[in-house]
Amino acid sequence: MEKKVLSKVISQLDHAWRRHDLAILDNKYRVCLVWYKGEYDAHSHNADEFFLVLQGEIEFRFRTRTIKLRKGESYMIKQGRPHVSRSKLGAHVLVVEAKNLSTKDVKNLAGLTR
Repeated sequence: MEKKVLSKVISQLDHAWRRHDLAILDNKYRVCLVWYKGEYDAHSHNADEFFLVLQGEIEFRFRTRTIKLRKGESYMIKQGRPHVSRSKLGAHVLVVEAKNLSTKDVKNLAGLTR
């Protein structure tokens, strides 16, 4: 595996919500960078996800509360927990997730969907 320069990878992120894989661990887990910008519809996953904000701010809206993360802060969302992800000004986020993570759209997040 070749060395990756974080600033270079970040500069190549040109589509919001599209991940850029940095590594696949044990053929089970994906480490990637994602540019958060705008809002991603309500959804849930079949596995846990871990987030570390490198630049900017993001938030996750759940049925009963909202979690805001700033640069240097991290959070894990447990599998099956419906949420809406968003970043008003944009953020670069390191994400660790199952390699075969699947996403399920949630039609109603207690009235929080767009």
